[in-house]
Amino acid sequence: MMLTYDSHLAHRQNTPTLIVDIDDRSLSILGQWPWPRTIMASILSLINQGHPKAIGLDIVYPEPDRSSPRQIAEFLASGNLKLPDEIDKCLLSLPDHDQILAKALLKTPTVLGYPFAFTKSVKSFNLKFPGQNNSNLLISK
Repeated sequence: MMLTYDSHLAHRQNTPTLIVDIDDRSLSILGQWPWPRTIMASILSLINQGHPKAIGLDIVYPEPDRSSPRQIAEFLASGNLKLPDEIDKCLLSLPDHDQILAKALLKTPTVLGYPFAFTKSVKSFNLKFPGQNNSNLLISK
């Protein structure tokens, strides 16, 4: 088994590996962690412009993005702060940041360290890959 794997590697082109890390400089520029999912979606899109064979993402998001417009509206309402209807309606019409990240993940060759669940009530979900037969890719908790 190891010889087969080694011979497979020998026939591959020498492709460099690039690690994009969240470092102190990044934190000073973009602010404290966790960053809004929209920033992570933008980072994935920028990396994808280099046509990588794969992107490994080892980040856990255990809760919905607090900077998402719906989350902001719900947070303000929970503190008895009633926004004018026009502002509340505007917030609720904006795209959800978790969905923006989910769309970026679908458009990039990303491998996740952990499954992402974008709703609290998810007990199972189907993984869908463009252009592939996805009928057998059901993940259950």
